[in-house]
Amino acid sequence: MEIEYFHEFVELASCLNYREAAGRLAMSQSALSKHIKALEEHYGVLLFDRDRQSVSLTDDGALLLDYAQRLYGLYGESRETMLSRRRFRPFVLAGVLENPELHRDTTALVHAISNRMNGLVVRVADSAGLSATDLSRTLLKGQADCCISYELAGSIADERIAVVGIRSVPLDIIVPADSPIATKENLRYKDLLGASFVHLAGARFTPFWRLVERHLQRRNIPHSVNVVPTDSMYDLVNLNLGSSLLVMPRLSRENVTAATLRMKAIPVDEPDFALSLDAAYLAGREDEAMTCVLDELKRHFQEDAGAL
Repeated sequence: MEIEYFHEFVELASCLNYREAAGRLAMSQSALSKHIKALEEHYGVLLFDRDRQSVSLTDDGALLLDYAQRLYGLYGESRETMLSRRRFRPFVLAGVLENPELHRDTTALVHAISNRMNGLVVRVADSAGLSATDLSRTLLKGQADCCISYELAGSIADERIAVVGIRSVPLDIIVPADSPIATKENLRYKDLLGASFVHLAGARFTPFWRLVERHLQRRNIPHSVNVVPTDSMYDLVNLNLGSSLLVMPRLSRENVTAATLRMKAIPVDEPDFALSLDAAYLAGREDEAMTCVLDELKRHFQEDAGAL
């Protein structure tokens, strides 16, 4: 039984209107009805009398209301107490920040957060290849405080998790330096039609490739796929693209170009050829540490964008 169901029950009991209660709780009426029904099934009683004109508490509902208010109140107190102790343990960041391609950015970000909040220890978890569903689980299980990855807003539907945009990250096309296309300063969608794209296949890279492929499909760009198994970002140094193209976030362009003279990064001159870099955390957590981390994420990556 979810503790939030008691909070939803108390809200509905206070206004006796499903639409109004759902609005206060920022959830759908159908979800609220489902949760109230789950409470009724759990206790084996009817909590509300409902007809077309009105909603009213039953005697059993009135009895449970007192317990629900006390239970949720105690939960709120315990949560505030435990959150106040969080700064005495590491604040855990998970997601793409662990990737070697973002190592420089991650180090600078951790230093900025630690300097702003004296005494807050920040740790970056090894979770670069996790899907949005997996990252959600790390948050709900308390294994991470904040997760950073691409397109989380479109992939996480759990109302217990809040998602905020950090930055829109343009996607670059990495081409062989000796390719005829390498003479171009930028590309358009028409240049990508029928191209063969490299899918770096591995636990750390396949989730990103799925986002890229959905991006290509939504824009009706027919393409073929060249699957290249890899375990490490450092394998890019030895990657032979042949006639294929590789898609990488703009954040990586400097690192990729510096890694080998056999490749060139070319921007795509289309306003929507980009992915959203998002941060996810438990909804309702607005403590000082979380506010600091979100502010520094936005500041760091938006400043970094100006230099690219």
